[in-house]
Amino acid sequence: MDARLLYCVIFCLLAAAFVDTMVMQNPRYKVARVGKPVNLICSQTMDHDSMFWYQQKPNQGPKLLLYYYDSNLNRETDTSDNFQSSRHNTSFCSLNITSAGLGDSAMYLCASSRGTGLQQ
Repeated sequence: MDARLLYCVIFCLLAAAFVDTMVMQNPRYKVARVGKPVNLICSQTMDHDSMFWYQQKPNQGPKLLLYYYDSNLNRETDTSDNFQSSRHNTSFCSLNITSAGLGDSAMYLCASSRGTGLQQ
């Protein structure tokens, strides 16, 4: 077998190994009315024990709102009670805004990790 073909086969197999590992958010886009609830769902296929929700407002970096380690919810001290979350199993995590306000206009990002990734 030609060495170039062998490298191509190895590269394709390595690339295919990562195709099934992902984090997905649903819905991808959401427009909400002021005062109405918003529900965002995050799913991950890697059986990670930690999941994180971030809020990113225009011209700012992402801000951690809350995270789960296993089924334990940890909220950042400045996260409003308007943000709620649930995690019924290791694959799914929700972020619920109980009453959307103009100040909640932002991009919401979900991530997962094997550990918390947070330093004490």
